[in-house]
Amino acid sequence: MKFFIFLAFIFLVVPVGVFAYDAVSVLQPSPFDISELKDVTTEQWFVGELDNFPHTFQFILTEPTTLNVQVMSPEGVSETEKVSVLMIKEVERGVTEVMRRSAGKEEWAAFTDETSGLIFAESPVYNDRLEPGVYRAEVSNAENLGRYVLKLGYEDDGGGYLDTLKDIKTLRNGLGLNTVGMIGNKYVYVPLFALGTLLFFLWWYRRRVA
Repeated sequence: MKFFIFLAFIFLVVPVGVFAYDAVSVLQPSPFDISELKDVTTEQWFVGELDNFPHTFQFILTEPTTLNVQVMSPEGVSETEKVSVLMIKEVERGVTEVMRRSAGKEEWAAFTDETSGLIFAESPVYNDRLEPGVYRAEVSNAENLGRYVLKLGYEDDGGGYLDTLKDIKTLRNGLGLNTVGMIGNKYVYVPLFALGTLLFFLWWYRRRVA
């Protein structure tokens, strides 16, 4: 019995390499709110909903840093509902544009996230090495309405199984999807099936030796 408990512990808490990103809910109740980012190298998916104004993210680089940026909209939204992302850098006399990804001006691709099983329309990836400074990224669309995911970073977050379930739940909830739908996710039904099978054989074995 102790062996089975040990296996369950390893399965639930030890980090697994395929769990790549950290999902973060964006809460910006007014146009004056800004999400301050401390880490832009670990892969993070910021999921939010525009409500009549853009969402703004700010980060400070103290050394040259490679940055990955991509923006996604849920599958099935119209071209006007797809979001764009604009990134600027503070300079001595104001700001300068660093990059822009616009749905109406670029070819977006369909993308299926293997972790959550959700399908998105995604922008081309921006990847470049940025110099130290203060940067801001703004997510918007024509009406400033609708849900989005802003992807930053490229390094594995090192999370384990429970962290992955939490990230899937955060992503689904941020996109307006219920938690019950997670039962169809492979990271939920496969472990449940495996656990059920394990409990059955344990029950069968105890009856046999009784």
